[in-house]
Amino acid sequence: MFFSHAKEQRHLINYENYIKPLIIHKINKEGFNKIYLASIDNNIRELFKKDFKKNLIINKTVLNKKKMATDGDPIVKSYFENESFKNKLLLESLVDMVCLSKTHYSYYMASNVSLVSMLMRKDFNYNFIDNHIDYSK
Repeated sequence: MFFSHAKEQRHLINYENYIKPLIIHKINKEGFNKIYLASIDNNIRELFKKDFKKNLIINKTVLNKKKMATDGDPIVKSYFENESFKNKLLLESLVDMVCLSKTHYSYYMASNVSLVSMLMRKDFNYNFIDNHIDYSK
């Protein structure tokens, strides 16, 4: 099972009342024993670690906690980094895309990593949990 949570989306969907129960239901229903979390939002990473530590797989990131803060876009903050750093960040995203495409089931939120991962899947075992959100505002 996988959950993708893109930057700055945490405030749009309530973790305790929506995301956490959704994941617990899927784990209980399908018997999944691992969750692959792809997120550059440190807050959501910490919530998942607290609630799903024994089941959680997270790709290590080169972003430090300052750059993962939700007060701005960590990717934009990385534009002025050196090429080596940007290449590591790109590699992280590529690894996430491939890993996510191989999971048994995916909960996606709008992000480029989610979309590419979805296109790489060989099945339709996924759901966008943020369809009700108008990101154009």
